[in-house]
Formats: sequence, C-alpha cells, structure tokens
Amino acid sequence: AHYPGRTIFIISGYRPRKNRKDRSKHGDGRALDFRVEGVDNLELYELIKAFPQTGSGYYPNSTFVHLDARDRSITWIDYSGPGEPARYGKPEVAENPEATSDAESAAEDEQNSNSPPPQDNQPSALPTVEIVP
Repeated sequence: AHYPGRTIFIISGYRPRKNRKDRSKHGDGRALDFRVEGVDNLELYELIKAFPQTGSGYYPNSTFVHLDARDRSITWIDYSGPGEPARYGKPEVAENPEATSDAESAAEDEQNSNSPPPQDNQPSALPTVEIVP
C-alpha cells in the first residue's frame, strides 16, 4: 500500500444540495475531500490526479485534497484559504490547453448554480482505488 497504517481523514463526502441548481459532485455522492495522516497534500494530489475518470483538486492553503468520479479527468488548484472565494490556478496549461477550461469547469461544479439536479437520487460510488507502493 502507498501509505500503510496511515489514517485517512474524511473532511467532506456527500453534502445535500443547497438548491436545485447546485452542480457539486458532493451532492451526487461522487466526491470526497480528504487527507492522509503524515502525507503532504501535494504528494497525495500528485498520486490521485493520475487516476482515470476523476476530478482532482489541490488546495495548498487548506488541509485536504479533493477527489471525485466523472466522465473525463480534470485537475485544478485552488489557492484560496478557508472561507475565501475560490481562486483557481492553471496547473497544466503548458501541457494541456484545455486545463484552463477544466479548472473553470471544476469551479462551476463546486460553486455554480446553473444546472438541474441529477435525474436519480441514488448516490454513485467513487471508483474503487487500491493505494499501493
């Protein structure tokens, strides 16, 4: 395992939608904010952003990383601190011209209120991930 014997702290998982237009993956039961005891969040972010069909967020001024299940993988960095409005960076613009729109899409997923709720109310499971050395 990558981090044997380490405790995984779940900061946030499923969150009820704030309104009908809330698009957060947390409201679908498809997102998780977490940290691993004794593991630098940047190191954890570098690991999870390689997972297929996931959204991976790094928050250098916070205490967790974000992982969600989605149709296409995207990554983002949010430089805001706790309680501040999001300040999304562009983690892969040089390699991926779509990264800017991906970061904006991730921001919309977490904060925008422009789409209807999912059609079914059953939470979707996150992909099964085995953390190995």
